[in-house]
Amino acid sequence: MAIVPQISPKEAKKLLDDGKIIIIDVREPHEIEFSNIPGTIPIPLSQFNAKIDEVLAYRDHTVAILCRSGARSARVTHFLKNQGFSQVYNIKGGILQWSDEVDPSVKKYYSQGTRLIEIQ
Repeated sequence: MAIVPQISPKEAKKLLDDGKIIIIDVREPHEIEFSNIPGTIPIPLSQFNAKIDEVLAYRDHTVAILCRSGARSARVTHFLKNQGFSQVYNIKGGILQWSDEVDPSVKKYYSQGTRLIEIQ
């Protein structure tokens, strides 16, 4: 996979607060329920193909993609670049780095199957 454009959580948060970016959260519903960032748009990776028209509606906007660690969001960012998104970014480090750099009240976690375990 080609190198995908990255944005830091701090920069993404500033742009979100200024209304200059759309953040799409590709984590699964149980992950979003466990640890959520207000103002993001949930489009789980497992539902991505079914919701592709909703995603493509953001093609002319600045978009950042978020997941837990940055791996799933990097794949989605690469896909969207290939779909003609000119300003799409992977949020570096995902929600884990967001919690460290932006808002420590956002829970960090790891998965054991569908079970989520909080990282202290």
